[in-house]
Parts: sequence; C-alpha cells; structure tokens
Amino acid sequence: MPGEDDRFAPADTISWHDAGDELTLFDSASDRYFALNGAAVAIWRELAAGARVGEAIATLAARFGCPREAIAGDIATFIRTALDRKLIVARG
Repeated sequence: MPGEDDRFAPADTISWHDAGDELTLFDSASDRYFALNGAAVAIWRELAAGARVGEAIATLAARFGCPREAIAGDIATFIRTALDRKLIVARG
C-alpha cells in the first residue's frame, strides 16, 4: 500500500486528454489507449497535479463526502493498477 507521503506522476510515455467526466490516456510505449471515468478521473487529476497520497485522500474524501478509509482503499487500488500498467511512476 502506498504511504500517505508518497507521490506518483504520469509516466513519461503517457499523454492524456481531459474531457470533463472522462480522461483518455495514450501510452506511446505500448500504443494503447485507456479510458478513465468516475473516481479514477478524480484520483488521476490529484496525482498528476502533484498531490501526496494523503493529500489526495483528504481532498477526495471531503469532495465526495466519503469516509477517509474508503477513499484510501480506492486510491491504493488505483495506484497498484496504474503502476502495473505503467501509467504512473513513483515520484521522489
């Protein structure tokens, strides 16, 4: 599970188009497209803007009126999946 002080950023091979409720990602390394919607869009925006995991949890819990633990679980799942697909990288 990522720590609350960890930061992640889009991989250098990823470009994206923000269309409001949906984000379309393109990975130039694999020539694959990915579509994000729902909570994934909000999580991507927070991470891409440079938020630490803990900051993203707090922001999204407040925005959606959800328990912090639920948002933390969603963000951890998103990060694991995005790392596996090489969409994001850990940021130092």
